[in-house]
Amino acid sequence: MKLERVTCILRSPILTWRWGGRNRLTWVQLVEQSALSADTRRLVVQVVRKTGLWPQEKYDVAEELVSHFVEGHELGKSESELIAHFGSPSQVARLIRRSKKKGRSLLWHAMAWTRLGMVSLCVVYALVLLASVSPTPSPRMDYKALLDQINPPRPDEGTAKAVYLDIFRDYGIRKFDNSSPESSDWQDTVSLFREKYRLSVPEIRRAAAYEHSGLKGKFAYEYSQEEYMAFYQMSEKEYLQVYPNGGPVKETDRIYTVADILLPQAGLYKHLSIIIRVNSLIALNEKRYGEIPVDIETILRISSHCVEQPLLINRLVSIACQWQAQDIARRLFLDRENLPDVQVIRQLLDIFRHTDALHQFEVSMEKYLMKDLIQHIYSDDGSGDGIITLQGTELLSAWMDDPLVQTFNPLVEAVDDWVPIVGESSRAVMDMFLNSDLKFALLPIMQEVSPRRRAVTEYLEALWMAVEECSQLPLWELRNYINKWESGAVDFQAGGIHGVPSSENLGVFYGLFDSIGPKSAYKFVMSRAHHENTQLILALHGYFIEQGKWPERLSDLVPGWLAEVPLDATTGKPLVYRIENDGPLVYGRGFDGVDNGGQFIPRDRPGFHWSQSDPEEGDWIIWPVPVKTQSSPAAEPAALQ
Repeated sequence: MKLERVTCILRSPILTWRWGGRNRLTWVQLVEQSALSADTRRLVVQVVRKTGLWPQEKYDVAEELVSHFVEGHELGKSESELIAHFGSPSQVARLIRRSKKKGRSLLWHAMAWTRLGMVSLCVVYALVLLASVSPTPSPRMDYKALLDQINPPRPDEGTAKAVYLDIFRDYGIRKFDNSSPESSDWQDTVSLFREKYRLSVPEIRRAAAYEHSGLKGKFAYEYSQEEYMAFYQMSEKEYLQVYPNGGPVKETDRIYTVADILLPQAGLYKHLSIIIRVNSLIALNEKRYGEIPVDIETILRISSHCVEQPLLINRLVSIACQWQAQDIARRLFLDRENLPDVQVIRQLLDIFRHTDALHQFEVSMEKYLMKDLIQHIYSDDGSGDGIITLQGTELLSAWMDDPLVQTFNPLVEAVDDWVPIVGESSRAVMDMFLNSDLKFALLPIMQEVSPRRRAVTEYLEALWMAVEECSQLPLWELRNYINKWESGAVDFQAGGIHGVPSSENLGVFYGLFDSIGPKSAYKFVMSRAHHENTQLILALHGYFIEQGKWPERLSDLVPGWLAEVPLDATTGKPLVYRIENDGPLVYGRGFDGVDNGGQFIPRDRPGFHWSQSDPEEGDWIIWPVPVKTQSSPAAEPAALQ
């Protein structure tokens, strides 16, 4: 028997493969070549096959079983007797398999347990995945209806809607861009205005005279063809190319949120104010001062129409419109030899005083917009809490870069740092997985690392409340607070989420919340400062025209011209005021708090520069306003050409 064992080893699969595969002997051949009867050989083959062992182990088992029956026959037992006492083939095969597996190496046992653990983990994860994909969003609140309560629909007959639509349709408002008298293309702007847009001025004034605009942002499918063509400056042919069926159709399989509301009129408001500004600048050049109050009031009324639907973007466009009005008012006094009369200045002061409401910061619509988005992303357990849903990840993906990629890229980058070679391959595998239809399998992990619904909602509410409080701060305090906020020195927390918005504490929602902060209020606070300083300039020159001299101090303007003198917006201290070259010099010390004697470094672009948002160097000049021409590198007062 030992000789047969040696022969079998020599004929093993490995050795016979290395020797070209000749004279290979299998366990089946071993059984068939034995001296056992046909019934016994069939029994042995059946048992060996049922063991399901490795080939070499099967050979050993076959050899042992053949030896068992041969030795029993030598002891005088018949084969039928041996077969009868052998037992059930299945049971014997099971016992043999168990015994052989116990004798395998420790490495094999470790791998077996690892495989069992992985299979178990996959089963558990499959159950978790099933539980994670089963919740669906169930929006309960109609935030669009709440928005309509803030800005209720009005009959078109009592609003400026029809007039605005005619203007948009007939004049191609979007094609008229902003320009300044200091720019090299100013004369082209004037020529274009006189050729095409001058006739729109009376219509724009008529539209602005209405108390309400009648224009509201809507879902695309809610716009009529007439409205859509007017807002987007389309011909009927172009419209039908975009919508061959004649109009935007509501897609029943799409989730609509408040964030899908289109606001095409917002940008058009700004273009209207630019047209009126150009008309005023031409009137200034021709000394037709009586038109200036009418045009400035028109622009400010357009600005008020813009904020009827009080979204933050509308208010930002409103600020841009107000800048056009402030620009006209400042330019009234560039030519000291030709100043308007006192009546015009008092008219302008009265107009600006009655527009303080335009500088109010109100974000209830932004809250509704975000809360509506949240209720379409999260499930709802009935008490205001829930987890991110599969449909929610799709909605997030439509709003920003794939949130799954944002969630797992840091993990892949960490692997890159720890094990560069493995990291490269894991990144390739992860990228391939995230771009496949199987990426939903990562949803349970995403749910685990992302804040829950109640936490996000409470954090959002507190975040907007902080921004509203910042909007009431004076500019110098707001700037200091922004610096602390951006450096992480502010102890902000809400809903169990600690710190200012970051990818670490908000996960996939950082892309939605990262723009919410004190900077959201910056333009409003800045605009309020410009609004006050514009009135100061008007009052200062009104006093000069009326008295024939400049006031000895700014406090002389109170109460005849101003209710109070504004402070230096950059420091909170009194403004610096003195007479130089027979004219007033009024300035703040700038954000560095240093009095540089009225020195100011304007930006490269031509035009007035006192309204730039962040003067890091030099002083904050109120008057004379620094003006930079297209060709001159220095700041200099410039008359209208």
